[in-house]
Amino acid sequence: MGSLPVYSFPARAFEGTNFTKQSYEEFFVSVDFIDAIADGDFLVLHSSSVTAIDLTTGADATAIVLDIATVAVIKNTDGILSILEVLVKAGTNTRNYKITYKGVTNLSQKWECDLVMRIRDI
Repeated sequence: MGSLPVYSFPARAFEGTNFTKQSYEEFFVSVDFIDAIADGDFLVLHSSSVTAIDLTTGADATAIVLDIATVAVIKNTDGILSILEVLVKAGTNTRNYKITYKGVTNLSQKWECDLVMRIRDI
């Protein structure tokens, strides 16, 4: 944590966005929920989560493509805890994975953002 993500997405603007990586690559991908969070509210880690599904098989791929130990809520440039991030890793060449970020706030608001990670080895 505290690293700069290779990909950082505003939650509402990039819903359903695709990004591509090679199976060897590992880097942080974050989603910023600032546009959804009310003034004075912030994300809490103990209720937020990030999961992954293999879109080819429909199977849970969380342990395969995410390093769950790295899931973190971090501050945006204004100092608000609005960003949910995780380290993405591995994956099978030509497969696509849906990564679901579920952010829960201190005021019990719930927000979700889905990204599609494509694995393409060159």
